Amino acid sequence: HGEERCGIMQARKLQEKRDKSMNDLQVVEQELSDAIMREMRQAMQTKNISLTLLADMSGVPLETVERLESGRLDVKLDEAMRVLGKLELTLKVVPL
Repeated sequence: HGEERCGIMQARKLQEKRDKSMNDLQVVEQELSDAIMREMRQAMQTKNISLTLLADMSGVPLETVERLESGRLDVKLDEAMRVLGKLELTLKVVPL
């Protein structure tokens, strides 16, 4: 039974490690979502640009612009970049 118990312990440790990785990923995603919302809203206000105008300027569907502005990350990267570019914003990849 010792080997079986050892296998169970290893499986638990592996699951805990996966859970921590998922939690870390969720934190990073939430921080990204918050930053995009905050920066988009600030830039739109500063430039006096509505969601509708931003959609027209970027050539991205209004629904997509609304999702991005509300912090949803389920948008295509190229569309997000076009929208952000019209606000003179971009995304940057950095080490965790």
